[in-house]
Amino acid sequence: MGCGSNYDEKIAQHTEPIVYGTDDRLEYFESSPELQGLTERSIVALIPLNRLMRTPEGIELNAPSLGQSQNLCPGEEFADQPLAAFCSGVLVDWDLVLTAGHCVRLFALDAFAVVFDYYYAAPETLAVRASSIAKPSAIVAEKLDPSGADPRLDFAWIRLSEPVRPPREPAAVRLGMPSDGEAITSISATNGVPLKIDGGGVVRDARPSALDYFVVDTDTSGGSSGGGAFDAEHALTGVLARGADDWTETPSGCYVGSRASDGQPAAEQFTYVARAVDALCESDESASSLCRANCAERCTAEPPAVSEARAPISDGVGGCALKASPHRAGGYETALLAALLLCGLTRLEKRHSAKSAITGARDSPGCSNSRSR
Repeated sequence: MGCGSNYDEKIAQHTEPIVYGTDDRLEYFESSPELQGLTERSIVALIPLNRLMRTPEGIELNAPSLGQSQNLCPGEEFADQPLAAFCSGVLVDWDLVLTAGHCVRLFALDAFAVVFDYYYAAPETLAVRASSIAKPSAIVAEKLDPSGADPRLDFAWIRLSEPVRPPREPAAVRLGMPSDGEAITSISATNGVPLKIDGGGVVRDARPSALDYFVVDTDTSGGSSGGGAFDAEHALTGVLARGADDWTETPSGCYVGSRASDGQPAAEQFTYVARAVDALCESDESASSLCRANCAERCTAEPPAVSEARAPISDGVGGCALKASPHRAGGYETALLAALLLCGLTRLEKRHSAKSAITGARDSPGCSNSRSR
C-alpha cells in the first residue's frame, strides 16, 4: 500500500477536527431535501476493502468506532459512529470522482472502494448496499504540492471502472471563484464517520492573486479530505485539502476536539475545482465532457452515450443493507474482501488505465507525517 498497512495509523494522521463557533454538522436525515438529493447523487467516501465485509445479513462495516480509534473523551460528537472512510470525494462526471491528491497516496487502487450512500438514512441506519460500491480503475490526473509551495494544489481524479447510472448523477462544477463572505456548504465523511452536511461555512479568503485554494471556516476534519465545498446553487467550488490540527489531550489522557470562536482566522483550505479541471483537460481533452469549449462557468458533465450506460444493478435476494459493526475484528485478505463486497454482483471489468498526469512539485511518494487533511 506504499505507506504501511496499519489503517488506524493512517486515519489518525488525517483526523484532526476543528469546529468554528456552533457545530453545524448534520446527519443526512436532518438536512434539507435539496442537500439530501445532492448527497445521494454525487457524494462518495473512500473506504479500504478491509473495512467492508459480507455476512449472512448483508454487508457490514469492519471498523472501530471513532471514540475507540482516537481515544476520545466521553461525550465527544459522533464518538460511537464507525470510522471506516479515510477520505471523501465528489462525482463530477459519470465515471470520474474528484478528491484530494494526498488521499490517493494512502492506499493502492485495488485496496479501496468508492462508496456512495455512506450516510445515515435514519438514526443508526446506514444506507450503503451492494449497489453503492464502485471500483476505482485509474488515477487520471493529480497534483500534490508540498507545504510552502506557491501556488499550492492538492487534487486527484479517480476514474471508475464503469460509468454510474441514475439515480447517481455528477454534481455541477463552478469554474469561477467565490467571494469573501460567501456562504459554503461542505459534505464529507468528517473524521471518517458517515457523511455529515455542514451548511454554516463562510469563505474567509478567496486568495484571488493565487487562485490555488480558498479558506473557509467549515466544521471539517481529516476524513473530510477530498470532500466538496458547494455554493448556494450547490455547484462544487472546491475540495478539501488541509485544515487545522486541533485534537487536544486532556489531563486524563483522552482527547477532545478543539473549538474556535466564530470570526477567528479559519484554516480549512479547499483546492479550486477550476484548477483541477484545467489540469485534467490539459492532460487529455477527451478525459471528460467538462473539457468541452462551451462549458459555462457552472458546468455539468454531459450524459454518457447509451451504449456506455451501466447495466441495472441488483442488490441480490433480500438486498444488502449495511449494518455498522464497530467492534468487529478484521482479518480478511483484500482479494476475498473485494469479492465479498460486490455482494454476488457480476464482476466489473477493469477499464484500461489512463496515464497519470502529475505536474509540478509534489510530496514524497510515501505518506507524509506533515499536517494534511
